[in-house]
Amino acid sequence: MKFKEKKRSLLNSLYERKFDGKDYNAFELLKEFEISKEEAFELAESLKKDDFVKAIATKDGVYLKINSRGIEFIEESLSDDNEFFTSEEKIDITKRLDGLSVQLDRLEKGQEIIYDDLSDEISELKPLLSILNKKNWKQILKGKLVDIGLGNLTEEVGEILIDVFKDKKFLQ
Repeated sequence: MKFKEKKRSLLNSLYERKFDGKDYNAFELLKEFEISKEEAFELAESLKKDDFVKAIATKDGVYLKINSRGIEFIEESLSDDNEFFTSEEKIDITKRLDGLSVQLDRLEKGQEIIYDDLSDEISELKPLLSILNKKNWKQILKGKLVDIGLGNLTEEVGEILIDVFKDKKFLQ
């Protein structure tokens, strides 16, 4: 993942916590990306240089709080079509993707789907929820479904995929 994407993810994480009055360790917020403490520090410094956050460096790490300029930047970049996922939506989609993996595993259609490849594709989607807006994430999801051969999958597998997202408008 590119530095810019990690930086945006960090700012989005801070935006989600904007009015709770707490400072957050940059390294802890970016744990899912398996970055080093040095990279977390560089990301924090870059956001501070852009004047999007207040930063406090300690021996334990660099702690950040989004400021009004950072809030304005995120809000200006959002539109109805370009909105980012809320924490609740991220949790819901992650659960749905996990459920999809379990259901496909139960199918045991080894000759029709290479499960490991499909599992890898699904797990690559989870970290993107924090980086991409809804429109771009949906496009990546649709692209991955096409790449894994949705058109060639059995009807049963297609039904499982549709069932996982049927009650939400994630794919619309």
